[in-house]
Amino acid sequence: MKIYLGLLLFLITNVFLCQNNSFRPNKTLDDSVFKKGDRIKIPEIEFGTQNLNLSVSLAPVVTFLNKHKNLYVEISNYTESEYGEDVDMEFSVSRAIFTRDYLVKNQGVDPNRIKPRGYGSKYPINTGREIAKAKTKEEKNKLLKQNNRTELKVIEIK
Repeated sequence: MKIYLGLLLFLITNVFLCQNNSFRPNKTLDDSVFKKGDRIKIPEIEFGTQNLNLSVSLAPVVTFLNKHKNLYVEISNYTESEYGEDVDMEFSVSRAIFTRDYLVKNQGVDPNRIKPRGYGSKYPINTGREIAKAKTKEEKNKLLKQNNRTELKVIEIK
């Protein structure tokens, strides 16, 4: 009985979060008015590639952070559920730290303004149910790729 109740609570929570869109970006780098909790969509980051690609991917983020020096942000990284919860979380945390370190060490962003946080595969944009409905492998991969993302979350405005 306890297992079923736990599973039911898990499913309800995940459905609520996905319908609620609380883990979907609600802002872009082009926006100018922000409040605490806003999630900002940033360009896709290709992890595991050379720093040249990273600098191109993160150039708009650097410009944004330099323009909005009053914002303190969390670098939120999410993965698709590919390798299991523990490994996904490890990848996610590592990617968030890597992104923060690049912005601080290579672009001079104040480290006090950036907090890295990995969420693993806990908060997908596309649920397993949505992915299962995909008609082609390409469509499925596209939906999975949307879950594999990095965002900025406004945690403080000074």
